[in-house]
Amino acid sequence: MSLEPGIVALEPIKAISFIDESNIWLARWSKIHHSNDNGATWSSRVPESLADGEQVRGLTFADVNHGWAVGSDGRIWQYDSLVTSIVEPESNEQQPLVFSLYQNYPNPFNPETVIEYQLLGYASSVRLRIYNVTGQEVRTLVNQEKQIGSYRVRWDGRDDGGKVVPAGVYFYRLEVSGAAGEGRKDFIQTRKMSFLK
Repeated sequence: MSLEPGIVALEPIKAISFIDESNIWLARWSKIHHSNDNGATWSSRVPESLADGEQVRGLTFADVNHGWAVGSDGRIWQYDSLVTSIVEPESNEQQPLVFSLYQNYPNPFNPETVIEYQLLGYASSVRLRIYNVTGQEVRTLVNQEKQIGSYRVRWDGRDDGGKVVPAGVYFYRLEVSGAAGEGRKDFIQTRKMSFLK
């Protein structure tokens, strides 16, 4: 079903996932929308077994064909392009891990920017670090255990020593690990941002 772009824009967006420049997935209330033409047209679907009054609270996509959505009651639905709809995993299956790192805003920025990320799989060990273009770590913004939820972190353009960094391109990297001591990395994602003076 195609939707006018304005119809999607009128309702609050709960979560959004950009796969590339033209593929966008977004969640609003009880529907998930997909556009493969940079938002010119949209298709919609409702996760199976969504209870009355339940909302889609988050979503993330690994690529155009594979993703996950989380309901307000904590249930997780997996989307696979080979399946015609979003399906709820059986209760005895291991739940997929759902983490998201969003583009900072504003970008480019001066004097500060906000970085948002989501942990929807389980409580995790989280590291969020800033790197310069040569790969040197500039600042550690987060290095602690976090519960399931959405988080915002501000970066003021300063390094770990409190000095303002030079203008230029920087990278922020989110690493999410399992329970302390497990030694595995469940999610790693890096994004680029520009600091202006």
